[in-house]
Amino acid sequence: MKKTLTILALVLVSILLFSMVVSCDKKPEAPSNDEKGKIGYVTGVGGLGDNAFNDLGNAGITMLKEEGFEVNVIEPSASSEYEGIIRNLCEEGGY
Repeated sequence: MKKTLTILALVLVSILLFSMVVSCDKKPEAPSNDEKGKIGYVTGVGGLGDNAFNDLGNAGITMLKEEGFEVNVIEPSASSEYEGIIRNLCEEGGY
């Protein structure tokens, strides 16, 4: 019984290591130096003007916008909107 569990554990560990190696093999395509990326910034429910986290994040986003990045700032009115907003950004692509 102990030998069977040892063999099973080795097989499972081997499968896990193999899947990690295969998934790490794919590298995302980096944009060229001339091409700037798109950034989607979803604020907290408090929105901009909270003089805290949302405004600090927006200050960084503004700097990136000045460097030529395409920026999309979204302020949800309820926490239930987060999933839909993030899904929409993913479906649009480029973020």
